[in-house]
Amino acid sequence: MIDQTLVTTGFDTEALLSPRYISYILLAQVEAGLFPLNLHIERPPEPPDDPGLNLDVTIHPTTDYDRTYEPHPEAELPDAAPQTFDVDILFEHESGADILAKMSLTIVDNLTQQTFQGGLDLFVNLNLTFDEDDRGFQRNHQLALEVVDIGGLVVDLAEARGADREELLEEIKQAVDRSVPFGVVDNAVQRVAIKKLRGGEGTRNAFGVYVNLALKTGPEPDAFLADRGEVENAQNFLSDGEDLAFATSSELYGKLGPDIRFRMAEEKDDGSGEFHFPLREDPGNSESDIIGKVKDIDVLPETTLGQGNQPVTTGRLMIRLHGEYTDAPLDPDFRFKVLLRPKFEDGLLDWDIDTDIDLGLAGLVLALLGGIVVGLLTLNLGAGAGAFFALMVAKSLIAEPLIAGMLADEIDEDDDLSFLDALPHRVRVANRRWDPLYVTRHQVVTLLDAMQINFEGLAFQGRASLGKEPRPRRDAVLRDEERNEEGEVTHLRYRINDFARFESDFEAIAPGTDRRPFRRADPNSEPTLVSLTDQEIADRLVPDRADAPLRLLAPIALNPRRVHVHQGQIDDILCITRREINEERGRLINEFRTVTKAQILEDQGEQIREEVTQSLEEELGRPPTDEELDKAVDERLEALVDEAQVDFEEDELPDLLNDAIVALLRFDMAPEEFAARQQAGALFIEGKEIIVRQGKPYYRDRPDGDPNDNLLALPRYQPPFSPPSPPDEGGLPELPGEGEVGVQPQAVVRT
Repeated sequence: MIDQTLVTTGFDTEALLSPRYISYILLAQVEAGLFPLNLHIERPPEPPDDPGLNLDVTIHPTTDYDRTYEPHPEAELPDAAPQTFDVDILFEHESGADILAKMSLTIVDNLTQQTFQGGLDLFVNLNLTFDEDDRGFQRNHQLALEVVDIGGLVVDLAEARGADREELLEEIKQAVDRSVPFGVVDNAVQRVAIKKLRGGEGTRNAFGVYVNLALKTGPEPDAFLADRGEVENAQNFLSDGEDLAFATSSELYGKLGPDIRFRMAEEKDDGSGEFHFPLREDPGNSESDIIGKVKDIDVLPETTLGQGNQPVTTGRLMIRLHGEYTDAPLDPDFRFKVLLRPKFEDGLLDWDIDTDIDLGLAGLVLALLGGIVVGLLTLNLGAGAGAFFALMVAKSLIAEPLIAGMLADEIDEDDDLSFLDALPHRVRVANRRWDPLYVTRHQVVTLLDAMQINFEGLAFQGRASLGKEPRPRRDAVLRDEERNEEGEVTHLRYRINDFARFESDFEAIAPGTDRRPFRRADPNSEPTLVSLTDQEIADRLVPDRADAPLRLLAPIALNPRRVHVHQGQIDDILCITRREINEERGRLINEFRTVTKAQILEDQGEQIREEVTQSLEEELGRPPTDEELDKAVDERLEALVDEAQVDFEEDELPDLLNDAIVALLRFDMAPEEFAARQQAGALFIEGKEIIVRQGKPYYRDRPDGDPNDNLLALPRYQPPFSPPSPPDEGGLPELPGEGEVGVQPQAVVRT
């Protein structure tokens, strides 16, 4: 148990890392194939006295090597040795180093055919680096490792054989110096501070990481809590035998509820600058109907009455929302709870999530009335069905955004770090692209058996192990399918734009290699396409554990653009991914902005510069600097381009975008072929639902009162589709209209 009275800095969270934890950061680089264990050092001779160097160096991994996964069977590591990769935290060392990393080496001198073994001491500085966003908040944290000195028997032996110490240091720096991802904070936070702490009775030397989250104090974009906390007040609460200890400030609970509520705010459409807090029919769609409003949210430990009717904590974290359901008679208030209990399987942290709702008197009357109606419609299931129905509605409308505010399944790199994502039980310390369709995050995982959730905050500690997680590439798109001679779909093909950049990684082997089968159908003419069978897709959609990410972006949204109709039935649908549409739209807009800005600068640049200069002189009371003038001119140009873009998007963009989309069209399958893969979770066709008639699946338009988006309203084509040839001179190609054929009919095999 952590003594939470020692959490005294005033930062939102405190994490203390042991020397062994830092050792595992180094070992994760080995797992990712980023830290070479076999080195060759060679220097040509300089006659008459210098014979030169020709050494093969082997760095031995440690015997203390815990993983949460099985290493790749083809990966080979040198023999393990005790006490290698051991780390000590240093204080006031003469070299200025923060840590001492000990390595066990075997060195073969190829000039003398002698072999000797010994230890190498690496004195390393640890520096935290980061980027700042336009709010002054920190993101993209990296831990920079820099070897500042070396020592040990190996260095002594090398120097005795005439090696230059500085040359050896430089060779070692090239192999070891690096910046590694520091996933103790994996998204934007207000501030991170670090401090080394000496151990004492019952504690061990520690490397402290202190984090302030970016917490909202209002709905306005710039409304955030002021910076807080003093790292000088830090105390050591890392127990002997543990590798990571984490705790939150007791004041953090009171800041989390308002933060979640303010992030749900929307600005009113009346231009008043005022905000409201709506509950929407579709929580993820700001255009969907408003059916309620959020009055208040708080986050606190769940309690029950104990001895003497005193409140005691239950070990669950509670998110409590007070709202009003406005899409019903009486506008009933409700109080909704999301309850999170930590659970541990083989030391890995997960959450049991439960929900509860109190509808109040008006809500209870409404629910009972609803239960009578529901009972009549469902063979009289009883009045409880209404309350159950109301609870299910509340869960879908409220639980999802509440939990998303606390625990994101998929972190967007541009988001602020949410509270439960800030728990450092899985810390990313290396990335490797072993597979075209996902990145592997190599991690230091803390194995837990308990978590404290009480009035003082949340806290835990545990032992370090090596872990990894996949993260699917979000820019992967489905381009088309492959078929065999009988016309059956055998593979789906995904576009991987950066395949060439990582091609060597897709063949590399290390202990932590994480790769699934794939093949390239045509590496020469279409080098960016990767093919997967249905079974390979299915295998990638099975997570390693319940809360783990998948190894494939899925389901991918497809937009239908053409249909092949035979005897009044749709035989084939020609689709393109929504991402490609968005990419083309962005490309066309960017091209327009570049050309327009250059044209405005050529036509009006001198006049704009004169006007901006005069305006700045009046505002500043002095001539502007070149930097101030350039910035103001660019802002004026951007504003003029913004105005022109509005007309461009309305008048020209639709036709240009349609042409760009048509040029990319190639992915067509029969409705039942799409439906089978939609039911498997690989894709979905936007705005359509699957129905089954006589055992055969069909796509049907969702009822929306608009016949223009029906599949049969789409332009017709004859498989295989070929986009129209571009015109020889200017102008836009004439596209096939509804019911017309874009190319001459050709035979195609379909099942």
